[in-house]
Amino acid sequence: VYSGIAKENLYAVSRFGDPRHARACTRLDGTPYAGELFEPYPADQIRALLEKPESQIKREPRLLDGYGVAIVETGQYPAHRAMAVNYASTIGHRQHDQLNLELWARGVDLLSDLGYPFTWDHTEQWDAASLAHNTVTVDQTNPVRGRGGSCNLFVSTGGVHVISARHDPYPTAQGEAVADVDLYERTTVMVDVSGEDSYAVDLFTVSGGEEHLQSWHGPVQPVQLPALDWEEQATGTLAGPDVAQFSTFTDRWGREATAFACYLARIRRTTIQQPAAFSWDYGFAEGDALRVHLVPLGGSMEVVLGTGRSPARPQTWGLDYVLARREASSAGPSRFLTVLE
Repeated sequence: VYSGIAKENLYAVSRFGDPRHARACTRLDGTPYAGELFEPYPADQIRALLEKPESQIKREPRLLDGYGVAIVETGQYPAHRAMAVNYASTIGHRQHDQLNLELWARGVDLLSDLGYPFTWDHTEQWDAASLAHNTVTVDQTNPVRGRGGSCNLFVSTGGVHVISARHDPYPTAQGEAVADVDLYERTTVMVDVSGEDSYAVDLFTVSGGEEHLQSWHGPVQPVQLPALDWEEQATGTLAGPDVAQFSTFTDRWGREATAFACYLARIRRTTIQQPAAFSWDYGFAEGDALRVHLVPLGGSMEVVLGTGRSPARPQTWGLDYVLARREASSAGPSRFLTVLE
């Protein structure tokens, strides 16, 4: 891939002379990254290496099964699009992001992850929390680490790209397990409409536990809401109208905690029986935007809107979340169907 870590790649060019390292010193438009002010910059060597055919790095679909990530890439710069599903669960420097979906288009990270923790003081409650990612959380519980998933299907042909993966994020023998989560699976299909545009259809299926919450968030921009009958919660947080932001509370499962639910405030709720679209405008002159269509399969579905932040962020900072919510049912699994364009 093309890297913005210029210093390390510049060193690799000087040390190894590999044309791929030279290509990694360039931006998507082919222009080289700048070097450090007081460090040597092998400009002539980079130009010579870029002339070689082996400097080209093909941006194409790839399955990194040993790590647990499926990546689809389509189109050419500047209309390049990509999506990725993470089905890994490595121990160590990672977050609770099992089956998290990421989406890019035209150089824009459309489903931007919170990324590296802004501070380590609130990592489990906010930055690393399952509910903070574009995935499904069962019983508002962070999955355990160290259990990997698997890829069911990985296909890219004729402008249609499919990633289907499953996971076991709540094994009953480990940690704070959620009982009887026997199905946790995501299938995402990206369809190329043209050489410049694509849309994605996402189906997340989960069974077990008591409550299923699917999270969606875009950039730090206000989400544009559909005209629905929204019920505003005047006080409190997702944890309850009497639970202040960042406070300790007892949840419906009897657990006392400071968790993601009390980091999300300005709560509004509605119930949808027909598809509803939520949009984010990225504020760029080019007009980049993301529209997320929630499709309630099998009957009406509750949708919760909230704005959250870490206590380390200023009060003016806020990230909007759209949560699709279903109660677990003995009649069958919850199915969350979403169209992204």
